[in-house]
Amino acid sequence: MRALAWMIVLYTGALAASAAAGVVGPAVEVASKVKGTRRQMWPRAAWCEGSKTWLVAWREGLTNEGEADIWCGRVSADGKAVDPAGIRVTSAKHRQERPSVVSDGKGFLVVWEDFRNGKDWDVYAARVSSDGKVLDPEGVLVAGGKHNQCRPVVAFAGGNYLVAWQAFRGDGVPGDPGTGYILFGARVSPEGKVLDAGGVLLADAGGKAHADNAVAAAAGNRVLVGHLMVSYGGNQGHNYAGLAAVDAATCKPDGPVLVFGPSIHAMYPGLFVNHHRLPALAWGRAGGLFAAPSKGLGLHLWRLDANGKEAGPPQEIGGNKMLGLVPLFSLAFDGEQYLLTMDRPIRRGRDGAQIKVYGLYLDADGKLPKTKISEKDFLQTAFVIAGEGDKDQMQGFACAGPKSVCLVAYVENRGADDLKVMARLVRAK
Repeated sequence: MRALAWMIVLYTGALAASAAAGVVGPAVEVASKVKGTRRQMWPRAAWCEGSKTWLVAWREGLTNEGEADIWCGRVSADGKAVDPAGIRVTSAKHRQERPSVVSDGKGFLVVWEDFRNGKDWDVYAARVSSDGKVLDPEGVLVAGGKHNQCRPVVAFAGGNYLVAWQAFRGDGVPGDPGTGYILFGARVSPEGKVLDAGGVLLADAGGKAHADNAVAAAAGNRVLVGHLMVSYGGNQGHNYAGLAAVDAATCKPDGPVLVFGPSIHAMYPGLFVNHHRLPALAWGRAGGLFAAPSKGLGLHLWRLDANGKEAGPPQEIGGNKMLGLVPLFSLAFDGEQYLLTMDRPIRRGRDGAQIKVYGLYLDADGKLPKTKISEKDFLQTAFVIAGEGDKDQMQGFACAGPKSVCLVAYVENRGADDLKVMARLVRAK
């Protein structure tokens, strides 16, 4: 591997003895030569062990013009852009949004929500080979039908991809007369064939709540699907996070759905799940970490045991109330430790603020130095992954690659209609 001129990020603070500093590589624009780029947003990444490359996927297009496509580009193990002209995954009509991507070790599967029919959202997928060829240029319909099928996430386990999504309950969901959204899933083979036509019900909160954003991670021969749930009528006290285990071989639920929220409010007074942002999930050596956004614009972090069960009370990282920003965050396990990334607004001058992407390393057991870390403690302990100059750096997403190395993809805001997907390599000091 070609040596990088790593930039060592030093830090101080009361918790410094309990956390590792970050070593951050130089920024690379993933697709610097894409012609006519506009808003590149929502970056997601996956590592392919066979080709020793990451694939970064994003949506591109102005938000208000009703057209957006899915693009991607590879980044090498030494942090170089492989496809500076980018790779267009789909150019179907109308909007394609919210990509998610995973690798089977040989190639990649990109999934997204698709509005090509002009009526409602469906879930599509396309395989991308390790050498950057789109194998399904029209996309493969994973979930369609009446009403919305949207917000897809994907993981690979047991020889197949497993795609999970939100399905509108009602006419399009057999046997369910309710309203709102529930969580469905289907397997997709490495050859691009959908193995569970119509999907399989993964989690249902009942007629008074519906599924919101989700995230998925492989855990041995199972896939864990973390999701947020929101009650109707704006009753925020009933918002909560859930974690469903799915047998990768059958796409059937494998054990009860864990619920973090209303059922444990009495045990942990003040616990609240903010459903307006994504959860985060990563699987380690013999357990995992699951994070959900909290009321205080921070997050709650749950440790999971080898069976995917709660391994202790939630830990908390305080939030920054500047701009009212509920930060995006992500989790990745690099084979030795977890990397947590978080967007944070930092005051700039008297009236302004700049958004930066911060990182915090956690040991393999996932424990924070303290059960609750304040915003001040977090900023003293964490290190900056992206935040040079006066531009906002946001939507950070971490993906593990070679041992002890992660790629963090993020968006750099260069102007109202000029947002670029960037990436940096990060490792523990």
